[in-house]
Amino acid sequence: MRDGQRGGLRVVDLGSTLAFGLGVCVTMFVSGVAFGPMSALLSELFPTRYRYTAAGFSYNIAQIVGGAIPPLVAGAITAAYGGFVFGAFLAALCLVSLLCACGLRETRGTDLTRA
Repeated sequence: MRDGQRGGLRVVDLGSTLAFGLGVCVTMFVSGVAFGPMSALLSELFPTRYRYTAAGFSYNIAQIVGGAIPPLVAGAITAAYGGFVFGAFLAALCLVSLLCACGLRETRGTDLTRA
């Protein structure tokens, strides 16, 4: 049941419904920790007049950059340079995300109803 190439143990290969269910629950918990506050943050960043459009636009652009581009280039990068370079690419993408998050303004004490 071990992966012959890498020697790693995969949850799906265990063949246990309980292990799979536990893996799904942990994944959903981590996802909720990330996406829960994100919705509140996005709505606080923009004036009321543009809030819905700006939050939706920024969320979808982020999904395209972070969720569509890496799988599209993964095969080419991995085939040409190996998995380590693709990992470095993902790390650089995470660093850009961290820098953008650090550059956001604090909205505490701001009147969010002003247009």
